[in-house]
Amino acid sequence: MASEQDSVFKKKYKPGRKSNDVWEYFIKVSLKSSPGHFSAECKFCNKKWNRSLVHVLQFHLANECNSCPEIIQTYYLGFITAKDTSTSEKTTSNKK
Repeated sequence: MASEQDSVFKKKYKPGRKSNDVWEYFIKVSLKSSPGHFSAECKFCNKKWNRSLVHVLQFHLANECNSCPEIIQTYYLGFITAKDTSTSEKTTSNKK
């Protein structure tokens, strides 16, 4: 019985960090030289990154990709704006 519970646990819970939703719009390829890191290709315009970062991909969809649907572009533009606003608030509140 314990082995059944172990297999259910292994299927439900993956170790490591949860993948960001932005990856839904990119082709993600694992880098053999850096485990846990990925190259990316935009599904809309086919722009490629040898080693991608989530914030760079979000910025691309919000500001650079001309083929990205407007609803996705608007979502990431709002997401980036909100993130920038919260970061600037933290910076100014730390100043004396």
